[in-house]
Amino acid sequence: HHAAPIDTALRLPPSSDDVEARRQAAIIGCYEGCHGKTGQGLTMVEPGIHRITAPSLTEVLPTYTDGELVRLLRYGVRRDGTTALLMPADTFYPMSDAHIGQIVDFLRRQPIVAGPPRVREFSLKARLGILLGRYPLSVVGVDASSPRWGAQPRATAFERGRYTASTVCAECHAPSFEGDPIDGGPSLRIVGAYDLPAFRHLLRTGEPVGGPRDI
Repeated sequence: HHAAPIDTALRLPPSSDDVEARRQAAIIGCYEGCHGKTGQGLTMVEPGIHRITAPSLTEVLPTYTDGELVRLLRYGVRRDGTTALLMPADTFYPMSDAHIGQIVDFLRRQPIVAGPPRVREFSLKARLGILLGRYPLSVVGVDASSPRWGAQPRATAFERGRYTASTVCAECHAPSFEGDPIDGGPSLRIVGAYDLPAFRHLLRTGEPVGGPRDI
């Protein structure tokens, strides 16, 4: 259990553009990510480590208040105060209330789809890794003293890019952008080797400078 803050009076702003809301849901991984192609739920398996279900979002969201959902996203703490394992809260922490509201309102208006059977299994190796900090809990990785870029001005290209990178790129490359030793995402200093066309090609195809290989 965690004592992460919850704003019981919070009311998230609704969505006014479903196309943009769906795009945002895909960008942060509600769609086309951990919860399946359209948020219908997905069981993720890492052999020898874990087998855990990311539930159907249309089933889960009605059981949460806005304040509880914001705590879930920004701190990785579930409605009952326990850890939401594998929730990348440190990358959702900087998100603006407007973007969270846009995604939540959109998802809440979708037809409820039954998700796969819920499983939550961890090997001995995984359990020891959690105890030893090898697999840090979501709430532990959140620095509540860091700036929430979504609450800051985004008037310039730099400010908009900083916000997007902090809420998207940081999931695999760490909030510091210095690389994630657990997931293997490299330091984003590597971007210095790319001009804009090459970087656009990398993002859209996964092919780095010099041809297909792991970067």
